Amino acid sequence: MARRRSDRFQPPVTGTPFSLSPEAYGGPVVGAELLPVRTYVQTPDGLFRVDGVAVSQTPDAVLVRWDRDDGLTLDAWVWSAGVKHKRGPSRVSE
Repeated sequence: MARRRSDRFQPPVTGTPFSLSPEAYGGPVVGAELLPVRTYVQTPDGLFRVDGVAVSQTPDAVLVRWDRDDGLTLDAWVWSAGVKHKRGPSRVSE
């Protein structure tokens, strides 16, 4: 079976990511212990794969935080089904 390459080129995230609304991600919101994750985020400039940390979660969604290439820290609520857990440290500072 073929495996996805984790080292393949991904363009840098540009723009501000779209995030789920509070009505969509629901509650209750609980901490996620800063687990390293990989997910896709949507911005006005396109869809980007990011490596970050899960900051908070609900039964349906995860708040993911990551550092953009220019050093700006961003976060967005995404559906939990689209989040994959990673092993090892992430690049996001607490």
